[in-house]
Amino acid sequence: SLLWAGFCSQLKKKMLSPLEQERNELGYHMEKLPGVSNYLRVIHRPCQAGSSDKCLFLVHGGGGRAGQFKYILPSLESHCNVVTFDFLGHGDSPKIQDPSLYTADQHLQSLRAVYEKYKMKENYFLSHCYGSIHTLRLLKVLRDEGRQGEVAGVCLMSVGATPPSLAARSLLHLPVWLMVLLRPLLRSAMNSVTYTPSTDPAIIELEDSFATPHRVYMMKVFGSEIADKRKLDQWRREGKYGLGLGGGTDPIPASFICSDGDHLIPFKECKEFASFLQIPDHRFHVVERCGHKIMLEAPGRVVDIILSDLPLKSKL
Repeated sequence: SLLWAGFCSQLKKKMLSPLEQERNELGYHMEKLPGVSNYLRVIHRPCQAGSSDKCLFLVHGGGGRAGQFKYILPSLESHCNVVTFDFLGHGDSPKIQDPSLYTADQHLQSLRAVYEKYKMKENYFLSHCYGSIHTLRLLKVLRDEGRQGEVAGVCLMSVGATPPSLAARSLLHLPVWLMVLLRPLLRSAMNSVTYTPSTDPAIIELEDSFATPHRVYMMKVFGSEIADKRKLDQWRREGKYGLGLGGGTDPIPASFICSDGDHLIPFKECKEFASFLQIPDHRFHVVERCGHKIMLEAPGRVVDIILSDLPLKSKL
């Protein structure tokens, strides 16, 4: 009977879609938060070591999802409370054909709503790519309100502050229906700069399974904002002010993780942005033989850096 139960369990897993499998692994909890027009999928993991006064927020990038942190969640939740979520239009959150819902300001509002509900005495952020921009902007809001002391540390991953290439910007002018039609070609081009030859094919296959027509629609909307150099420059300044580095009061300790095989946000762009933010060299980490999605390709290395740079273990 145990063999039969095990066989049925494995058969059921194979019948589930990748999204359904992640729901089983991470839970499926939708929340309606103040200031956010729609429900968001939120994953809250209490500290497994007992009571903790610290919370680590994991913020995914554009086109990503909370499930991209699944390989590092178990190690991190053994030290502190951990919260991650799907931005609207991403992962398991609602996907609505309304461009006003996918602006940077709307994503900032969603991040702030999640933060306000789950913040603890000490709070930390690990943010990937475009999610790093939203995190830095949130720090600016908190500093404006005199609340910068609530955040005790930040780690940014795979993020630069330069507009997309001319070719990428040209694609944003195409109608959505044509972009959807060209999706196989666009995905192939994106994969060639996102991953390295040594990337586990299973990771690429999993990530490709989440590439839906709606994601094309959504990324066309916020991609247009990323292509605006004036906005990028403004966000850069807001981030530097939010961290308080380079002469600000009550600076927030910051780290940076990038990889040597990421051609979507190359090492040079990461280094320039980290230098602009005045992140110290000893907190700038390069993961070798890895692509853009470091937390999927090198989860152990990411956990080691986080536990080294951020004091997550509670004193309680």
